[in-house]
Amino acid sequence: MAYRKAKADLYFSVDSRELDLLEYEEDLEARLGALLALINGDSTEWVTQRPFTGRYSIVPKSLAFGNQGYNASNTLWSDPDSQFRARAAADKVTATFRIISQCSIDMHVLSSLWIMTVGAAFDAELSSASMGNRLRRRLDNTFNDLAVGSFKPYLEPFRRWREDGLKAIERALDDDKQVAAVTGDATSYYHQLTPDFLLDDHFISAVLEADLSENERRINELFVNSLKAWSSETADSLQSLPAGLPVGLPASAVVANLALVEFDRFVERELTPLYYGRYVDDFFLVLEGGSSLTTALEIWDWITARADPKLGLSASAEGLVFAPPYLANSSVRFENRKNRTFNLSGRSGKALISSLRRTIAEQGSEWRALPSLPATNVEIGTRMVIAMQADGDPADNLRKADSISARRAKFALQLRDFEAFQRDLDSEDWSDYREAFFESVCDHVLTPEGFFELWTYLPRLLRLALVCDDLALFSRMISRLAALLESVDLSTSRRIAGLDNAVTDPMTSWREQVTSVVRRAIASTTSAPLSSSAQAELADAVSPLDLALAEWVRVADLAELGRRLFAHDLGHLPARFAVLPQEITPRGGAELPLVRDEPTLLRALPQAVQVGFESLASLVRHKDFNAIAYAFMFPTRPPNLLELFIVGDPFESESQREVQDATQLIANSVLALRGFRIHDDMPGQVGDGASGSFISVRNSAPRQGGRRRIAIGSLETLESQSTRAAMGSPDLGLARYRRISTLVNELISRRGAADYLVLPELSLPSRWFVRVAQKLGAQGVSLVAGLEYARNGLSVRNQVWASLLHNHFGFPSLLVYRQDKQRPAPGENVTLSGLAGLQLAPVQKWSSPPIISHGGFFFAIVICSELTNIGYRASLRGRVDALFVPEWNRDIHTFEALVESAALDIHAFIVQANNRAYGDSRIRVPAVNEWERDLIRHRGGLHDYTVVGEINFHKLREHQSVFRAAKPLFKPLPDGFVVSDQRFRLPPKEK
Repeated sequence: MAYRKAKADLYFSVDSRELDLLEYEEDLEARLGALLALINGDSTEWVTQRPFTGRYSIVPKSLAFGNQGYNASNTLWSDPDSQFRARAAADKVTATFRIISQCSIDMHVLSSLWIMTVGAAFDAELSSASMGNRLRRRLDNTFNDLAVGSFKPYLEPFRRWREDGLKAIERALDDDKQVAAVTGDATSYYHQLTPDFLLDDHFISAVLEADLSENERRINELFVNSLKAWSSETADSLQSLPAGLPVGLPASAVVANLALVEFDRFVERELTPLYYGRYVDDFFLVLEGGSSLTTALEIWDWITARADPKLGLSASAEGLVFAPPYLANSSVRFENRKNRTFNLSGRSGKALISSLRRTIAEQGSEWRALPSLPATNVEIGTRMVIAMQADGDPADNLRKADSISARRAKFALQLRDFEAFQRDLDSEDWSDYREAFFESVCDHVLTPEGFFELWTYLPRLLRLALVCDDLALFSRMISRLAALLESVDLSTSRRIAGLDNAVTDPMTSWREQVTSVVRRAIASTTSAPLSSSAQAELADAVSPLDLALAEWVRVADLAELGRRLFAHDLGHLPARFAVLPQEITPRGGAELPLVRDEPTLLRALPQAVQVGFESLASLVRHKDFNAIAYAFMFPTRPPNLLELFIVGDPFESESQREVQDATQLIANSVLALRGFRIHDDMPGQVGDGASGSFISVRNSAPRQGGRRRIAIGSLETLESQSTRAAMGSPDLGLARYRRISTLVNELISRRGAADYLVLPELSLPSRWFVRVAQKLGAQGVSLVAGLEYARNGLSVRNQVWASLLHNHFGFPSLLVYRQDKQRPAPGENVTLSGLAGLQLAPVQKWSSPPIISHGGFFFAIVICSELTNIGYRASLRGRVDALFVPEWNRDIHTFEALVESAALDIHAFIVQANNRAYGDSRIRVPAVNEWERDLIRHRGGLHDYTVVGEINFHKLREHQSVFRAAKPLFKPLPDGFVVSDQRFRLPPKEK
């Protein structure tokens, strides 16, 4: 299990080391056996030796000019290279690098073992004010040893750290208090720390109040000594002082948090601030201000005056220093050049906080939206210039002193969008945009100044070009990389952050690190054999960077290496794509060849993982599942909940027992792959065949009083698109993607506007469903969409997929319910028959429409012509609050009467979503007043759009259960109408 954690932690670190992990995992049993023997042996010397501690690599940190305001003759250059050369020719340029560890995989495994046995116990003693790099825990606060990775995702704690501070300021300002907000950032934090304090008995027993067993003490000693050995070996190589903690070793983050445990406690207990939060080495402190607390020095003096001298807290004009006795060989320095103090009061203080909130909201809306491309590829360069501009970006937190973080966020958003386009779109449809994007990357990112800010995105950029087969653009990027390395080498002086006394020039190590990134990008993206000419062309592309790399490309079996990486979940594409249905996986995912291995180590894993592995194998029913066993025993990107529901689909089962079996398999898989246990019932209850299926999905009511907001998407689907889907070649082009994205993004932008979005029959490609559903789900919107034909041989399925929000797992999540159209409409049958003799062949069969209880809201779904089935409508009477009808319907006048009568005889809300080409989409209400019967109704238009209507199903149920109102809202009940027991509702009590 320690290796399982180490693999995931390392894969998502700044240096993912895929090839090293592959080599280790292919001999995993022998490697782990040898390491276990060393851990259980008598010797401790092995943790101090270079083969175990590993080495280091060099990565960029920042570029600094001697005269930051210098600009020759006030001249600006549009070309970044020319700008850099002009400044470098007349100004001293210092390139600052940082060291990151390249510890052996054995050391990563030992570190994960330390986290599981010792670090987790220590981490539990940290204050809740410490929010960054905290370990994953179960509800009972024990360490979650089954979860993929050791740490909580970073984004939610970071948002909470920022949000809670802003709320504290707002509350104080509302109370007419003057506020002093202080942000601090520890200087070279990791490089200034030594881990000796973890061996200090007083620190362990008195400060942390922990009690280690003999075995835990040995693991702790081995781990700490390995950290010290790495630091010493690295210092010898760099001819510098000790290098501190190894950045890039995940366990170092736990050690760094523990070093400030007493600082956190002091601030919370002695200062009683309005707010205090620490995110790794950044703290956010909010104090009630006054005339004596206006400058940083006054605040530091005020803080240190309240500290016990034994705490080792001191202040000076340079900043705040924390050097408690347990950090005898190191200290933590919050230097004023990185600290900020804000004095806030009255309207001006509120205006500043309001501005920050507006910026946060704007940035958040961009991330919430589906990816979008500009109208022309020329605008790609404009977006890149805006993303890379040096000023003009508003800060999104009080800590930010410049716009580097804003630039990174803007560029990350652009890159995320292009990665999504690669997965979702036909390659040829957006080639011009890719070319414009990569040209802009070469012009603005692969320059000395751009690269020192954005170097962490290099692996993703290279992989994007390679998986899109844009070899010419990949070659251009490699040439630019080689040129910027040369520019930095010739035009800068160099230093290593935190190790100013280092003698060794970092350029050689940096070149090796860049070359390694390129090598891994090529290996992870090559899945099919290359022709000899293509392989030679690829080798020529990388030769400007490194001739040895070019020779490796020429002779390596890249396709075999790519298949091996994929089979161990280390490739560019997650291994789960091999076992997920092809209709939801990104293009090319399931065609990858597999490597056959037997899961011999499965029995060494915990019972929960064994059961989950076998459950997943039963769910996916893939003939080659054992071929990628290691990808699911030791996953990096396991299937998510929505995907597991699509694969397992308990709603296709015909009996209660089958449903329970399917949901239990999903629960077992979730525990093994995601590390959390499902403590309550799973959705998917089935009634008897006589009354039809009844599915219960628990969810918190999005609105009070039985109100639900339903958005109807007026979305056009062309005849040609339906034909292409039926023939097995769906339209995944840019124009269609842009229309759907625009419609969804417009709805998302109106936060809280809707609880459901209903899209017409045959309107959404299945490959796009998951992304659309997840974006909507993140904003509290469930999706009911008619999917395009799914072809299998000479048969097709016409389905509605419903992505429903639920809280069965104790947190908001999504499941997918799929329902087949049972028989084709007459015209549909003729059309399909004319397309190579196709036939509609439902897999999920039912005699009456299944009923879904979604958070207590009862609805059913019928697809277009199924509404004409009087038996279906009769089976729903008294049992549903609403009927959703996705349509592709030209005969709108016939359906006009049908919808109006259905609202009366079913006595429910009828939600009709038709193809925009024909229109007449609406929400029909069985209302007394004629003008209230069409809650919304729309037809036509030149573009796609949504319209939202709000229904109240509690009022409808009360009318149906006890019809006594003097002025009823709804029409009288039809003859023979009986409300079901589940829907019976009395009027509310007097308040």
